[in-house]
Amino acid sequence: KSLALQGFFHLSNNNPISPQYMMKTLLHYAKSLLQAVILFIFLSLIVDWVRKPDQPLQSAAQTLTLTNGQTTSLQSFSQNRVAVVYFWGSWCRICSYTSSTIEKLHQDNIPTLGVALRSGSDADIAHHMQQNNLSFPNFNDSDGLMAQKWNIAVTPTIIILKDGKMIHHTSGLSSYIGLKIRIYLANIFS
Repeated sequence: KSLALQGFFHLSNNNPISPQYMMKTLLHYAKSLLQAVILFIFLSLIVDWVRKPDQPLQSAAQTLTLTNGQTTSLQSFSQNRVAVVYFWGSWCRICSYTSSTIEKLHQDNIPTLGVALRSGSDADIAHHMQQNNLSFPNFNDSDGLMAQKWNIAVTPTIIILKDGKMIHHTSGLSSYIGLKIRIYLANIFS
């Protein structure tokens, strides 16, 4: 019988469970959980490696006009600091979860820049941002050309930059804590 079934039979017969049995059961579940976490991390790293964006040669110096009318470049945006570039789309369901995480980073004064991929006009993006209580600045990649140059395979894709250079990337659903850890490590090691 499995440990779970043995535990069920112990409880159903009103037999007291020995401390040794409980410890053995807890260790079994802890080992299974640890294996699942390690497998998840390993698979996430493989997926990120396969989806790795390619930073175009002159991208750091390219002037970007944001939806609010301001201009910046990736070089100036991330000068002497770690910054986050977030490729997303208003049509992307997973982006709706990740955007709130990016907003929290923005509210924590971590430089963030959204790249709204094929999400309509500047007014459409502003409306989407307002509807979803988001305030991080955005570049409108209405034709998808910037994403294509970066070889963005999926949205959401998050790129961590310093001094205009990509130092880390991830794609898919990302947690606030996971991104904060990546940013912290990027600050230490770059």
